[in-house]
Parts: sequence; structure tokens; C-alpha cells
Amino acid sequence: MGDSKSPLIFLGVSAILNIMGDLFFVIVFKLGIHGVAISTVISEGLSALMCLIYIKKNVPVLNLGSSLIIQCFIKQSPMALLQPSNNPQSR
Repeated sequence: MGDSKSPLIFLGVSAILNIMGDLFFVIVFKLGIHGVAISTVISEGLSALMCLIYIKKNVPVLNLGSSLIIQCFIKQSPMALLQPSNNPQSR
């Protein structure tokens, strides 16, 4: 029906980056579960960025414009930082 190869590639790259990041943050920086969380956020963020670039280049119908995308990220970033933690040490 549509292009199913590109999303598969983005998902594969994200999974590989996540695995490599997990190993890096846990073994090198000894961050444990926090390192795994950081790696997941980074890999998913890079995957989302790759998807946005792909959409901007190949799907003109969904081309939202750079200023709108930047505004969405700026407005949503503070909300992500304010999410409460389930870590009992932070209370």
C-alpha cells in the first residue's frame, strides 16, 4: 500500500542506537537504570528527528514548516522536564 520500508529502517536504527547507548551508559558511565532511560530518550528523539527530516523531504502534503515544528518542541520541552518522578529517593 504505502512506504513500509522507511519506518522499518527508522525503527531498526532506533533499536540499535538504544542497545548501544544502554551498554555505553551502563558500562562506561555506570549509571544503571538511569543510563538506560537516558539512552532510550536519546534514541527515540533521534528516531523522531529522522522521521521529521524524511517527512519534510519526501511527503510535501505533511510539510508543516520549520517554524511550527520548532515552536512545538519549545513549548513541549518544559512539560517533559516537569513530569513527576517515581523515584522514592527524589521525595
